[in-house]
Amino acid sequence: MNIVNVKAIQDGERSAKVLWHIGKEKNGAIDVVIPFETSNVEALAELAVLRYLTLESDFFSPTPRSGHGILAVVSKGAIKKAQKGKSQIPSIQKYSRFLNGRLQGIELKVNPKVKLLPAEDTPASMRLELKLEPHDTIETPALGPVQITDHAYERWLERVQERSQERPYDSLVKRLQSKDLSPVVIPEKTLKHKIRKYGEGNVISVYRHPTEPIHYGFLKTPGGLALVTVFVRNDTLIAGTGA
Repeated sequence: MNIVNVKAIQDGERSAKVLWHIGKEKNGAIDVVIPFETSNVEALAELAVLRYLTLESDFFSPTPRSGHGILAVVSKGAIKKAQKGKSQIPSIQKYSRFLNGRLQGIELKVNPKVKLLPAEDTPASMRLELKLEPHDTIETPALGPVQITDHAYERWLERVQERSQERPYDSLVKRLQSKDLSPVVIPEKTLKHKIRKYGEGNVISVYRHPTEPIHYGFLKTPGGLALVTVFVRNDTLIAGTGA
């Protein structure tokens, strides 16, 4: 079991120092800045550092493909509440999505008195700015760089096939990196619905594999494409093939 402990100490209207501890010896402190007014600085800061430590840093190698085998100890009950889908705070709802997405299966405990953390005066080794829409970016042969949004990954988990449940993130990446991923023609009514829900400037493109009904909806971004939704249909055609 990999154990990660985090505890935030607010030190400004929109900032906090987060003390952290991983395993037996790794520990430190990270400064977190929240780019908007909120009364939940400490909870958001703990979420930011928890995501960084598990999914973005080198402390977990290789990067976890799920939350199984990870125990996260936080100091704020609002995080546990969000994981259970009971939070009424929009910013915490959004930023905690990775707990039920990329880190699906993580065990989460609340303990504000963890003794393993470093001293409160430990200097911060880095500074993080909270981003409400964190993305994972992969390279694909058919589409170039693709950002996987937390929302799209949640939709994927709802539709993942039984054979892919053990390593759902790897399964999604494998499909997105397939050379067979192809643009499709979908009913105009469905396309308009997706545009209203996800489209920026009414631009959304939809792809699928020739032998599967799972569809992937993308938006154009300055850095490539962002996967924003995953859905199932059985009435679409591969563009230009009639199949």
